[in-house]
Amino acid sequence: MLPAPSLSPKEWDNEDVDLAGAWYDPVMAAANLPLNKMTVEEKLQTMEALWEDLSANPAEIDSPAWHEEELRQRERRIATGEAKFIDWEKAKADIRSRTS
Repeated sequence: MLPAPSLSPKEWDNEDVDLAGAWYDPVMAAANLPLNKMTVEEKLQTMEALWEDLSANPAEIDSPAWHEEELRQRERRIATGEAKFIDWEKAKADIRSRTS
């Protein structure tokens, strides 16, 4: 197996690359992504790989404090009747009409 100090997104799934023996620095890894040379598809694949990895252990990710505050405000609006719910199909149609 080959050592892998830096990999392109296309190499991440290569079974011949020894990731266990690779030195990894997340700051340098992010800095070494050739974003200006990557296609949109490669960037999306990179984001998907990152999201898949992050979502594998959601307990390790702390939500920011503002998330809790936003949820409390929304719950309050629901409880007071200030928040109004509409059918999802109508919501999508409203969004489409405002953005087209």
